[in-house]
Formats: sequence, structure tokens, C-alpha cells
Amino acid sequence: VWCTVHECEPGDASQRSVPIGHPIPGTHIALVNGVLHVSSPGLAEPDTVELTTLDGEPCYRTGDLVTQRPDGALLYHGRGDDQLKLGGMRIERAEVEHALASAPGIAYAAVGVADGHLVAFLIATSLNRTGVRRHLLAALPAAALPTQLIQVDELPTLPNGKIDHRELDRRAAAA
Repeated sequence: VWCTVHECEPGDASQRSVPIGHPIPGTHIALVNGVLHVSSPGLAEPDTVELTTLDGEPCYRTGDLVTQRPDGALLYHGRGDDQLKLGGMRIERAEVEHALASAPGIAYAAVGVADGHLVAFLIATSLNRTGVRRHLLAALPAAALPTQLIQVDELPTLPNGKIDHRELDRRAAAA
């Protein structure tokens, strides 16, 4: 579903929350408990997605956690269905991965979960574990810190190209 537009700016990549812009013309959005809902005539294959209703209008619940700035622009914070509860805290897997990927020397990062702990899988140009840990301590709460940093050549993906987090969870359990 393509429903917003944002002109990327150099500082966007360093933000904790990714700007996704404003709704495109003809698209109506609503935030319900922080989750983005979309209503649009351009909704692809409406018969194949579960629709809900808001104010009597059919809409699609995206599962994306979003906030709206005073200027109306939307900020993406991750997926609501990808929250983890670790150490009594709700942790966004995407937030941990973003913090890891923004550490010096890290090209790509993803996390798996096993036995209540996060395990980071990293594709790194150079891995300075102490530097990465220091970076994470400044960026994340203690409950969101991975207990292991594992350097890999590639991350497992699904047929659609997205990270296969179930496979990472299996690998985390075996680590």
C-alpha cells in the first residue's frame, strides 16, 4: 500500500523515527492507538486484505506504529506486530535493529530472540564490539541490549526480500 509521500533529506537516515511524509491526495489516514489506518480508492486488492471500519468507512489497518508531527507529517516507529516483551519492557525489534545499523562499522543488522534475550546478527565492514556496545548503551534501554553480537556474511530473507525473523529466532536459540 502506497499512501504517503516524503522527500528524503540527508538527516533522515540518522533519525530514530523515519519520516514517511503526508498522505497522498485521495488518501485518508487515521491513527488508532498509534497504529496507522488507511482508506483510499487506490487500496490494492481490497478483497485480499482484512478491512476494518472507522467512522463508517472501510479502511486497512497497516500494523505500522506512527505518530503525527504538528505540521501533519507522519513518523514511522516500527511495526506494532513486531513488539517484544523482554525484562518486563515492550521492545520494538525495529528500534534495536536501527540502533545497531547506525553503529560505526555496521552495514546491516537484525535481531533474533531466544530465552528472553536478544541476539544481534550483524553484517559489518569492521566489528568493534566495545564500540557497538557503547553506541547501544547510549541509544537503547538496558532491556533492549542484545546479549550477543554475531557477525554474519548475510541475513536470512523471505521470498519478498524482508528479513526472516523466525529464522533469526531459531539461530538465536542455537547460539
